[in-house]
Amino acid sequence: MVDGLLLQHVTLLTCSAYRNQLLNVFARPSLVALALQMSSGARKEEIYGCFRFLRDVFSDEFIFLPGNAVKDFEEGCYLLCKTETIYVATGNILVTEKGDTVLEFLRGLFEPFVECYQIICQYLLKEREDYFTEKQYLARVRTFTSQLLDQGASQCYDVLSSDVQKNALAAFVRLGVVQKRKVDNEHLFNVDEPATRKLEETLGCKTAVRRAATAKL
Repeated sequence: MVDGLLLQHVTLLTCSAYRNQLLNVFARPSLVALALQMSSGARKEEIYGCFRFLRDVFSDEFIFLPGNAVKDFEEGCYLLCKTETIYVATGNILVTEKGDTVLEFLRGLFEPFVECYQIICQYLLKEREDYFTEKQYLARVRTFTSQLLDQGASQCYDVLSSDVQKNALAAFVRLGVVQKRKVDNEHLFNVDEPATRKLEETLGCKTAVRRAATAKL
């Protein structure tokens, strides 16, 4: 056992680490694929809103340049069009006959991150302490997720990664889901429950993404 992790967990996390090094290549088309799934319609603007939401949430996991959301979206769409996965017609993004297989593959690459962040949201909603340190957070979220895995409630071993846990916490602070303040040279965190619940529901497609204001796509 390594720091509370079973050898099986360590092996799976090692495999995930190798996979994750390649994911930046697929980030933009994969986020478009996820956005297509999240969106309730085919309008390009609506799908862009979902893409931008996902990009904002996972910007600590992947390499995105600030202010390039529209360009990243267009690049993702271009690559999917080039591979004849989707096509754009009268402001709608439509999937081709053979596109479902490609989209399923791309979503499969990134769905573990979505599930990781959902699980961490679920942990935060169960956090009983008003304030906690990063060290306490890491220990408790690992215990929470290990229990889910042991119970068979999840097969998402990526959530045991301390990198994912730290990136999620940084993202939640940036998004205002978790408040961060410094007390006696130590950073303390506090959960905004309504915001956390909304984020968890949005990641789970239970709540619609608020439409992003943007120039005409």
